[in-house]
Amino acid sequence: MRVLIIATLAVLLVIGGWALLYDTINDGFTDLTNTLSKVSENIETQDWQIAYAKLSKTNEKWQSLKDFLPLFVDHREIHKIDLIMTRANIYLKKKNTPLSLAEIEALKAMLTMLKDEEVPNLINIL
Repeated sequence: MRVLIIATLAVLLVIGGWALLYDTINDGFTDLTNTLSKVSENIETQDWQIAYAKLSKTNEKWQSLKDFLPLFVDHREIHKIDLIMTRANIYLKKKNTPLSLAEIEALKAMLTMLKDEEVPNLINIL
């Protein structure tokens, strides 16, 4: 009976930790995606200074979120997001509308895909 209680507590601890992780990732990625949407709007209106400021804010948020992600998420995906963020930053500095928008949208897609990989479903469990 004692082993059953310990095993049950261990499973509940793992599930609880995973739920906390998913909530943190979901909130962080949703916030990043919303900010990136505002950056896209500013790029479309050619408001480069505000777009650059918001992208810098997004990069700061990403850096703080990224610190604990390698414990749970494939590091290659994190490096891809870093690369896209760097390219978006350069295109934005150069005021290149099409390439800036393309990188921002790619960044939003990568964040959405990474978040979807953490959703509790049968495919992700297997």
